[in-house]
Amino acid sequence: MTEWKMRIVSYNVAMKSGDIYSAEEVVRSEGDEELLIIGLQEVSHGEQYGGVSPSWLNSLVKTIGEKTRYTLIGKTFQATNLLLIFVQRKHVSKMSRIEYKFAKNTLGGLTGHKGSIGAMITLCNRQSIVLTLSHFVHDVSQLEARIMQYKGNKTCTFPEARSVRASFWFGDLNFRIEGDQEEVKKKIDEGDLKNLLERDQLLKSRGQGRVFTDYEEAPITFAPTYRFVMGSTQFDLKRTPSWCDRILYKGSAKCLNYSRMDNVLASDHLPVQGIYSIPLADLPNSQEWRISFTHIPTWYTSIPLSVRFRYRRPDYWKRKGGFTDWIGLFPARSPDLTNPIKWVFAMTCYTDFSSPPSIVAEFESMEAGEYRVAYHSVHYNMIIGLSSPFKIIDPLAQQ
Repeated sequence: MTEWKMRIVSYNVAMKSGDIYSAEEVVRSEGDEELLIIGLQEVSHGEQYGGVSPSWLNSLVKTIGEKTRYTLIGKTFQATNLLLIFVQRKHVSKMSRIEYKFAKNTLGGLTGHKGSIGAMITLCNRQSIVLTLSHFVHDVSQLEARIMQYKGNKTCTFPEARSVRASFWFGDLNFRIEGDQEEVKKKIDEGDLKNLLERDQLLKSRGQGRVFTDYEEAPITFAPTYRFVMGSTQFDLKRTPSWCDRILYKGSAKCLNYSRMDNVLASDHLPVQGIYSIPLADLPNSQEWRISFTHIPTWYTSIPLSVRFRYRRPDYWKRKGGFTDWIGLFPARSPDLTNPIKWVFAMTCYTDFSSPPSIVAEFESMEAGEYRVAYHSVHYNMIIGLSSPFKIIDPLAQQ
């Protein structure tokens, strides 16, 4: 068996702009987790369309940077919810497919401000990990609505899948502590979390068999995660302090750490993180891509770039190809394999009937630098081929 570790971070950012310091704290990890999963709620609408600067997405990717071991392979928005999937660079080729599901609960299902995003990551050994990111309805009085939302959003957990090794349900689940604000604050100050946990709506409802009955949650040893005065860890008693932000799990997973992140102060929530170990059937040390790129020699800035590739299965295009598959150009150590600096649709490429035949993708001339090209499949929702690094040089600068 192979054991992978995964770190999950859930953070309600309260419509605040991306904050580099907070992003650094969210990303910072002392461990060696193979997967880093970040789920955000209440992200500004403008982030999806590039209208917010700095954005949380850009801040997190910038913080990951080119010198860390992670790269972004999957991302998806639903209204103000954002799910990001990072993996260690050396394992990217072992990611076989990402599938998404969505459940919308706001305005009778018209929008997904409240709702869930489901993602199933399938590895090259055909085992899967499921992630369900949710933002449930708020207010202490809305317990029944939260329970109904949980039941309706179960479709995002891929219940039909038989390949799942571990499943995680996390986010701003919005279950509250029942009680007066001042009295709850007094119990927190006294360190009497046991009393408060007995009044936590999620734990009570689980005990009654109403929600998350097949999930586990690691013991809560930290104070509530909501609501705070912005930029501080001082509770704002306009709301009863509560553990709104949670991570639950089931399957072959073991929790190694479950904690509140007290140094991330951009919002009126504090994020929670969990670190989990997941035993998997043996994974190969390296895995062949579905698309193989021919060696790209050193290129010149004055010449349009041509790259050649082959489908390892000759019938790939007929079976799995899509009109929105694309070939993208990236900096050699890009921390984001979802956002190329240049791209072309695969359907615009042409076949070079050399021996053996290859397919040619053409780009305009590029500035000097070190690059890679990747093939992104709409069917697999991720890249399925990545070239070795190659250089583009300025011939005049060489003189």
